[in-house]
Amino acid sequence: MNHEQLIEELNTIYGPVQAGKIFRTVMPGIFADFSGMLCTSAAGVQVREEYRVDDGSAVIVMSGERRKDGSLLMEAHCHTA
Repeated sequence: MNHEQLIEELNTIYGPVQAGKIFRTVMPGIFADFSGMLCTSAAGVQVREEYRVDDGSAVIVMSGERRKDGSLLMEAHCHTA
């Protein structure tokens, strides 16, 4: 996952101050929730989940899979709602 790209996408929607705040406060919970989903999914199955930011301006899309060796592959991007 490319954190810099996600921050740039958030910057485009919110500006740098609000984007940084979202990344520091909201994203840890999203990462934890999505990691939990991947850990309970079958290996090799693609999982996708959308998280709407509280103000409704953006949607953060997480996708990924649990590999056969147990490692997790996650990608994130966001777009306007």
